[in-house]
Amino acid sequence: MTLYLNTNKPLENYTRLVNTENFVDKSMIIEKTNKLINTTNNYLCITRPRRFGKSSVIDMLGAYYSKLFDSRFIFLIIIFLKKIKITSWSF
Repeated sequence: MTLYLNTNKPLENYTRLVNTENFVDKSMIIEKTNKLINTTNNYLCITRPRRFGKSSVIDMLGAYYSKLFDSRFIFLIIIFLKKIKITSWSF
């Protein structure tokens, strides 16, 4: 896996993932990650079995925290759709 920050690749990957039929929303990890920022517990280890979405979580976090582009639209739409309980969508 390649590390990449402040590129548009995480947003492209995450947008493509959101548009798939079998998308599983894992955006709750953003809240947990935000709580760890600027604390002494600033390391986060995401362990899951094979094919459980570790790369999709990394793409989501990369899109959320990147300073190169504005990705608020995709996260605001996901939050809105969760509030009105829609489980399938397309951008």
